[in-house]
Amino acid sequence: MAMTDIEEAKDQAQERIEEAKGHAQGRISDLKDAAQEKKDEFVSKAKEATPDSAQAGVQQVASTAKRKPVPFAAAGIIAAALLIGWLVGRR
Repeated sequence: MAMTDIEEAKDQAQERIEEAKGHAQGRISDLKDAAQEKKDEFVSKAKEATPDSAQAGVQQVASTAKRKPVPFAAAGIIAAALLIGWLVGRR
């Protein structure tokens, strides 16, 4: 009799665990969906707020960087060196 009660309690506990897992997984899925929607909304608003000329300028710089990577790499190295020098000089 005692073993049956223990087994029954174990089965009930296992069922509750499975229900909790299912609920948690559903909640996680809902939160992921909500986060994705917020991200999409934010990106959409940012695109609307960005002037077309700025978007075109960014695209132009990106295409130029792809065609001529050496000057952009050199500029990046110089900027990094200046930043490092500034950070070291602050100490």
